[in-house]
Formats: sequence, C-alpha cells, structure tokens
Amino acid sequence: MSFNLTSHPNNPKVSDTCVQNFEAIRQSDERAIMAIYREYLPLVKNYIRRRKGNEEEARDIFQQALMIIYKNVQSPDFTFRKSFGAYLMTVCRNLWSKELRKMNRITNELPLDVFEIETGDLERIDDYLEEQEKVQLFDKIFNTLPQEAQKVLTLYFEGKKMREIAEIMGYASEGYAKKRKCVFQKKLIAMIQENGAFGELVC
Repeated sequence: MSFNLTSHPNNPKVSDTCVQNFEAIRQSDERAIMAIYREYLPLVKNYIRRRKGNEEEARDIFQQALMIIYKNVQSPDFTFRKSFGAYLMTVCRNLWSKELRKMNRITNELPLDVFEIETGDLERIDDYLEEQEKVQLFDKIFNTLPQEAQKVLTLYFEGKKMREIAEIMGYASEGYAKKRKCVFQKKLIAMIQENGAFGELVC
C-alpha cells in the first residue's frame, strides 16, 4: 500500500518506520502491533494519568485509537503529515477529551493539532499537549475580564506603547493608560492564581 505523505521522502522526520507502523495496523500484523503497544502505550498511560485518568482507561483509549487508525488506513486516500507517534497521540488525546467531557471532569473543549510539532522526542508531544491546555485555560480566564480590560491587555500584549493605548482607548493621558493596564494585569494574575485547574496544569 502507498500512503499519501505531504512531506515524505523529503522530510526525514517522516521515517520508513512510520509507514511500517501504519501498514502493520492496516494488515493486522499482530507481532508489529505488539511492538507498537510496547513503544507507545507507556506514553499514553502517562498522558491519561496526568489528566484525571487511570491505567485501565488509558489502555481502553489506546485500543480505541488503534481501531480508529485501522479504519482510517483502509482508505486509499489516507494521508498523514508527520510521525506515527504524533498521529496516534492526536487520536488518543481527542478520544480522552471527549471521555472527560462525558464524565463532566472538564467543561471546556481543548482542540489541538499536534501534526505540526517536531516529534523526534515523543516526550515533547506530551509537553506540547499540556502547554496547549494551559493556553486554552488562560484564554478562558482572560475572556471573563471586562471588555475594557481585555482590550487594554490585548493592545499591551501586542506590543503597543502606552501612548498608543491611551489614544486607542480614549484615555486622557499616557499615565492613566499605564495605571489602567496595571490594574487589569493584576486582576488577571489574581484570577489565574485562584483557578485551581490552572494550578494543576502548572504543577
């Protein structure tokens, strides 16, 4: 079977091993699939445990992911852009997010596409996923601020000078703009510090 690779063979990060793993799943090669279990299941267990799950749930998610991949690779139009590990972790992560929402363990959706990250070191996938959750949760907290605060801080984060912020916001002076920015920034920091879920992700 010939897989559609958007960057292979010119991209060395998509190795022949990646193709072999997909092909092993397509052909239900038990020996090769066991090797996939040995290599990738520990990473999935670690990911699930750190996100309110247990080992049994991790194994179920892993098996569901392989079934989804099996179904996907049957299509002659099947395409993947990066490594097998990144593809597998994306499927596992999406499955677990859905499971958490069903169990009401989290309420916010955390969309993610890890295909674009470098995947030579699989631990970096897990780090990337956690970082994305922190970013998503930060955005959720940020969006609860008053509109004025959001606008001022957004302008500040974009690198606008206090003089420019004062003009855009219609403030009387640069000094007043700076004062308002500090008030809003302290409020945001306090809200982040008070959020237990954000604290769990940071730890």
